[in-house]
Amino acid sequence: MGDGWSLTKIDPQQLIEKTCQKYAECKSYSDKGVASTDNDAAIRDLRFKTSFVRDDRFRFEFRQYHPHLGKSGPDIVSVVWSNGTRHTFYSSPIGQKDYGSLIGPVSATTGISAASIIHIPSLLMPENIAISPTWLSLEGARISTEEIVDNRKCFVLGGFRRITDYSIWIDKDDYSIRKIVHVMRMTQSQSEEMQRDLQRMKDEGKLPPEMPIPNFDLKDMSTTYNYSNIEFDKFIDSADLEPNFPTE
Repeated sequence: MGDGWSLTKIDPQQLIEKTCQKYAECKSYSDKGVASTDNDAAIRDLRFKTSFVRDDRFRFEFRQYHPHLGKSGPDIVSVVWSNGTRHTFYSSPIGQKDYGSLIGPVSATTGISAASIIHIPSLLMPENIAISPTWLSLEGARISTEEIVDNRKCFVLGGFRRITDYSIWIDKDDYSIRKIVHVMRMTQSQSEEMQRDLQRMKDEGKLPPEMPIPNFDLKDMSTTYNYSNIEFDKFIDSADLEPNFPTE
């Protein structure tokens, strides 16, 4: 597909399907990345990394800067870990909690990870993570252009879903996802509802107590996910698949 294809000949749904197939059939996967937004200080420059070996060995770690001390303070560290029989969420402020299935810790961290726990892991394990990224069902899907990301030629898949516009940079050669940008346009009622939901999760102990509740305004909320160190079907050290819950 990377050789001789013109944008007008590419079916966006076919591109999505081939991308999903790449992730669903790989034997192992690892990456590092950053989710960044100018609208929410709680998830600004959230750093994450993924380690996965099929069928079900999985570790996802994300780090946030301290809500009050910023980069000068200790990171808030969270880990979602599974070995197929045990499924655990760890957060440095609130400790460790086990769940009956992987969807439990994934659901608990979708918001605080800026959905970074969803975009790639759900493609790796669609049978275990029932929450699919909304960009899999875009309205008005189109291949808008081609761009270079980290010296890799990428198709740029665009479209929208409900109140959110999406752009996804997909590698022309190996179908890896190199970058995702989504822009959410919120109404006043949607902004207030999101604040209530986050406050409820904080009251229930599902969010770190130090995490500030963002004051959403009616500006467009843009979040960018940049992926690097992407490797398919490569050896992953067993130590990278252990819980390794940080102590600081």
